[in-house]
Amino acid sequence: MITLASQVKTLAPGTSLVVPMTGSIFSCSNATAGFKVSFDGGPFIPMQAGWCLDMRPEKFNTLVIENPSAVALTLAFYVTTATVGFATNFNPATYTKGSGLLALDAFGGAHDSVTFSGLDGINIRRQIMCTPATPGAGVWVKDANGNYLTGFSMGMIWTVETGGPITFQNMVAAPINILVGEIFYAT
Repeated sequence: MITLASQVKTLAPGTSLVVPMTGSIFSCSNATAGFKVSFDGGPFIPMQAGWCLDMRPEKFNTLVIENPSAVALTLAFYVTTATVGFATNFNPATYTKGSGLLALDAFGGAHDSVTFSGLDGINIRRQIMCTPATPGAGVWVKDANGNYLTGFSMGMIWTVETGGPITFQNMVAAPINILVGEIFYAT
């Protein structure tokens, strides 16, 4: 049987608190300062927010939380018999990169398209977006194999989640400008 219990406790400076809770895993999701914890009368272990102690298959029945600091400590923690994950963003963006204004020749011209590889040498792009910046402009989107995926025009923003190459090609008989943005994530 899987158990999960959570508590929020506040300890005055230099005090400790006995908390009867049974589990195999102690996980601190938030703490205003570092603290120490003891399991079933064992030695005190330094802890802080974001740390987790997994003692499976063993179980403990009592925690002693100690605030060694000179300020009050408030902490939120979980005790469970199964792994607990805590995250608000599982894959935060490393950085964004904008193209600035890109000029494309008229359709059929030598420079009527631009390709974004999806790589920067270290990180992989996860999302790319494009918008035409010239009135009357139209843009085709092509994949790595040269297949046309879609077309869009001024006033629209096209976006897709991909790490692969994407080509934007002018679809009108006059030069146009486009803006491209990419969001990269650490590999």
